[in-house]
Amino acid sequence: MSAQIRMIDVSANNHPTDEPIKWPWVKNAGVGAVMVKCSEGVNYVNPWLGRDAAGASQAGLLIGYYHFAHPGQQVPAVEAQHALAAIAGLPRELGLALDLEVTEGRTWQELADFAAGFHTEACKVVEHSPNYVNDYFAANLPGFPWAQRQWRARTARTRFQVWAWQESTPIAVPGIVGLTDVGYLHPDA
Repeated sequence: MSAQIRMIDVSANNHPTDEPIKWPWVKNAGVGAVMVKCSEGVNYVNPWLGRDAAGASQAGLLIGYYHFAHPGQQVPAVEAQHALAAIAGLPRELGLALDLEVTEGRTWQELADFAAGFHTEACKVVEHSPNYVNDYFAANLPGFPWAQRQWRARTARTRFQVWAWQESTPIAVPGIVGLTDVGYLHPDA
C-alpha cells in the first residue's frame, strides 16, 4: 500500500478577491500536493497559473496541472499543445491531467479517442498524463484508463486502487479564500 498524501486542486476560482494563495499556510495545514488548472479548450490559460506554481513549489508541494477538455471544439492534439505551452518551464512532478467532464455531443467512443489523442501528445513532453473523470465517465469510456493514471472525482471505488481521488465536498484550507477541492494522492499506485 502506497503512502497517502493530501492533495488539493486549485484554479482562478480560488482567487475570488484577487488575492494570492498563502502556500506556506496550505503546506502547514497538511497538504503535500496540488493540481493547478492550467488551461481549458484552446482559448483559456489560468491567469494565476505561474504564480500558483511558483508559490506551491517554494512551499515544497508536489505540483501537477489539469486541462479542462472541450472535446466538441477542437482536436485533442491541439488542446494538449495548448496545455503544454501553458505549463512550459513550470515544475510538474505530477504531470498534466486531462479533466474530462463534458461530452459536448460526442459519443463515448469519440470521447475515448479524444482522450487517447490528448494523452499521446501530452506524454511527448510530460512523464504522466492522468485521467480526471467521475465514475460514470470511467464506466462508459471504451478502453479506460488507456494505460494512464486515474484521478477520480468523488469516487466510490476502493481509493487505494487509483492514483488519486477527490472528496465529494470542498472544504476550507488555511491560506485559501473560500472552499477548495481536496482528496488524496497515492503516488506509487
